[in-house]
Amino acid sequence: MCIRDRSPYPELARLAATQGWQCYVGIPLLAHGQTQGLLAALGREPCPFGAGDHDFLTAVGQQVGTALESARLRVALERSKQRCRMLAELSQDAIFLVDEKLHIIFANRRAAELTGYALDGLVGMDARWLLPAEFHDKIVALHDHRPADEVPPACHEVALITKNGGQREVEITSTHAWEEQPGQVVTCVYIRDVTERRRVERLLQALSDTALSVQRAHTPRDVFAVMGHELGKVGIKTGVAVLDEDGQHLILSHLALEPDDQANLERLLGKSPVGERFLPETIPAFQQAMSSSQAVFVNSFEVAAELPPQVAEMFSN
Repeated sequence: MCIRDRSPYPELARLAATQGWQCYVGIPLLAHGQTQGLLAALGREPCPFGAGDHDFLTAVGQQVGTALESARLRVALERSKQRCRMLAELSQDAIFLVDEKLHIIFANRRAAELTGYALDGLVGMDARWLLPAEFHDKIVALHDHRPADEVPPACHEVALITKNGGQREVEITSTHAWEEQPGQVVTCVYIRDVTERRRVERLLQALSDTALSVQRAHTPRDVFAVMGHELGKVGIKTGVAVLDEDGQHLILSHLALEPDDQANLERLLGKSPVGERFLPETIPAFQQAMSSSQAVFVNSFEVAAELPPQVAEMFSN
């Protein structure tokens, strides 16, 4: 818009009268056919543009509009990246971005904590180093689906190999691949540590199996043996102490250790501790459990000096 006759525009007429403006040019700023704004030019000299300059001014508006839209998109992209980085750092799951060569191009802080590697050590690493060989084919298959494919996320349970050679039970969930930038296809992999959950599940299963097996036992000795066997499957060592007939003493009636441990203990004591009698108050944890009729969890036993050496030695080990 090039205006020479200012009479239809009172505001321009006022500016011309008070400020000496003689020329007004308005150029819409366009990007993809959409108006992004307006470039207004005022001059105190006669307007240098005419009707023949319409296409030129329109092209200038398009160039400026496209530049503004690109700048806006860059700002929006940077904000989006910042949000993604923030979410990745707050995530309780390890997050990796893996390229077509299965190299890790991004890892969050939780990934470093879970694997034991520093962040700069993870970036560039082949993702297969973190996983057992039998899972490598599944990692390779992550990139079989192109960005246009609509496939649900895949979930697997596998052992994660940490820096020190240890293993963690994890769930791996992966998205289908997408093109992060021209020529670079990446896959997002989420890894959740389920080691503790699986341990608890195995423990609960062992307790359930123990309860079912105990129902089929015929004597107290059978009950104790079943308990020791079933709980031993999940690494729990058991000892059973029952009240004597006088109701004042406990008798160690059953002890389930690894065969080598039990043999070493008997060799150390000179006899088996099974059958030894002792007062409940000599082991406060036992006394508390009996008086409260509730389960008691302790990290270490406290034993009184009057406890029989055979029993005291067993608990001190």
